[in-house]
Amino acid sequence: MRLAIVAASSYEESGQVSPIPNAELDVELFGRRLAEPDAGFTVHAFDAQRGLAEGIEELTRALGGRARSLVFYFWGYALLSEERGPTLLLDGPKLSSFTLARLRRLLAEVTDEALVVVDATLAEGSAGAPLDVVRAMGSALSGRDSRVSSLISVRPPQKRTQPGPPPFTGLVQMILDTQTGSAHALTPETLFRAMQAEEVMFADIPAAGCFLAQNDFVGGPGAVGLSVPPASAPAARAYSETEEITAKGAIA
Repeated sequence: MRLAIVAASSYEESGQVSPIPNAELDVELFGRRLAEPDAGFTVHAFDAQRGLAEGIEELTRALGGRARSLVFYFWGYALLSEERGPTLLLDGPKLSSFTLARLRRLLAEVTDEALVVVDATLAEGSAGAPLDVVRAMGSALSGRDSRVSSLISVRPPQKRTQPGPPPFTGLVQMILDTQTGSAHALTPETLFRAMQAEEVMFADIPAAGCFLAQNDFVGGPGAVGLSVPPASAPAARAYSETEEITAKGAIA
């Protein structure tokens, strides 16, 4: 089973951060691309709210257990805490934390290999500059001892949230669309290299990075997999060692 989980929230419930208009609708469009036959993922969309980790666990149980490959996409707020490390913020009456350390442990329990895509705006009070947070997130998720690859983008808190997908997500979608019908598999590194090649669009991304796991995750066009019928689960909506660091991106 090839499973994709996409999560976003408008952040209107907490009132602690600026809302992200229509985030849930925009993230569903991203999920639909992953559900197309050339990608071959069974896609489930979640609200990025308290209980997300438990919802993912319940979903995998409902689908019959461990996934062969899993893509986790998150669009929302994040911060780097000296106490908890890099953390995704979940909406609710009070913002809650979903640490990347917990996300990595969860992915190890439910899938053989994973790709995490994070498109985040830093919340006020976060430690470090955007590229520092990108590196911290990548280190928390990926590496020689991990089966999780990651593509991460971080924007500073002072940038206002505009309607529609942010530049990083828009560029990921564009590259996936241009690969439609390609016989070549798209890996996290080849996807990120293709994004960097779009220099004008990539320049709109304050900080981004690609961090690789011990294995090469193959999740894009050319890697057709079996798409199984989605099962229902509470809070889910279903549909069919080199290093390069720049001011604009990081590949490890």
